Amino acid sequence: MTSTSSVGGSDSQNSATQSFNSQGATPYGGSPQPDAVAGTTLSIPSATAGLDFTHAVAPGETVDSLAARYNIDANAIRAANPDLLQAASGSFDFTSSLPELQDAVKDVQPWAGVSLDIPAANPRMVMEHTVMPGETIESIAKDYAIKATDLRQANLSSLALQAMLTTPPSIESGPGSIGTIDTSKLTGVQLTAAETYNKYGLAIEGLANAAGIKVKDVLGIIIQETGGTIDPNARMTIRFEAHKFAGFIDPAQQAEFDQHFTYNHAISYKGQKFNATGDPDDWHSLHPTGTAKDQDINWDAFNYAYGMDPEAAAASISMGPGQVMGFNHDKVGYASADAMYQSLKDNAYNQFASMTQLIGATPKMKKDLNNGDYDAFAKLYNGGISGYGENVKNYAQAFEDVVNAMTPIDPAVATRP
Repeated sequence: MTSTSSVGGSDSQNSATQSFNSQGATPYGGSPQPDAVAGTTLSIPSATAGLDFTHAVAPGETVDSLAARYNIDANAIRAANPDLLQAASGSFDFTSSLPELQDAVKDVQPWAGVSLDIPAANPRMVMEHTVMPGETIESIAKDYAIKATDLRQANLSSLALQAMLTTPPSIESGPGSIGTIDTSKLTGVQLTAAETYNKYGLAIEGLANAAGIKVKDVLGIIIQETGGTIDPNARMTIRFEAHKFAGFIDPAQQAEFDQHFTYNHAISYKGQKFNATGDPDDWHSLHPTGTAKDQDINWDAFNYAYGMDPEAAAASISMGPGQVMGFNHDKVGYASADAMYQSLKDNAYNQFASMTQLIGATPKMKKDLNNGDYDAFAKLYNGGISGYGENVKNYAQAFEDVVNAMTPIDPAVATRP
């Protein structure tokens, strides 16, 4: 980990914004949509008229897996085969009476990344709002000066569909609007950028678009911070900053702090140590390597600090691939640092969303990044560690070079059996 910002990172470093109304539930876990039946032959629509072909469904294959294989929209397959798909189990009964439907969603809050219809007095002026991390029906209604009940009423179907699902939006979305990148001839950072896009591109595009920044730059930051190694199921990457914690705790806790934490008061982000036992000989460096190898000691320190003061502890860590500090919680849509921590700790999508939202919510940072002034961006985002901005620039350029070298093809034709 390399961030050093007091804003973004720690003191040392087409769109995934899906609409339930138009995209179904598959990006969010489970699928109430009709699915493929083994042994049937489905028509696979092509972007080129007259080039449609068929596919014999094998056991275990689904509409979504076929869509990924042929790089087309799953709903296009469903539309082409209305009589050959079976209804999925567990579908929500949208024939329920209105009171029953309203009751089913009365406590449901929208996931970050989905789109809600914002009702207006004039039906022709209905807008869409992309839900950001930490937002609720009530907070969104307040922002648009409408009643929460009216907002919930305008999105009954979407919320009802969400109510039956258990998995939030996933960062593992697959490639975005340019399709799958052929990596067979790529090496080095170009390969890393392409592989990252192929696995997470759709989600990254949605987050970048929502923040008003470029996909290549988001990829550049991700590669700089993670090396392209992302495990959505792994423990969230954090960096605990002892000097920040010292500034957030109650003065009455100073003696306990001194027994377990220390740092260089002249250069605060250096010399940070943690002592789990209080034994004078049990001090350990918090950031001995500045890499993922430091995670155990950082989590030990954070967990102890969390026991002292949850809010102060959460405000003192940088979180996720973008290493966004908890004290930035308000900029990324959370009422508190602890609420941000609870939302991000087990959700890779929200971790990435916090990074893009922070940039989008910081005008100068956003302007510098969009203008290609990577050093100025780095100074705001992570304190301007030497080489950080240049690395982000080079990684972003590597992805752009790959995209510019791509040969446009019809994916359905290219992957036809």
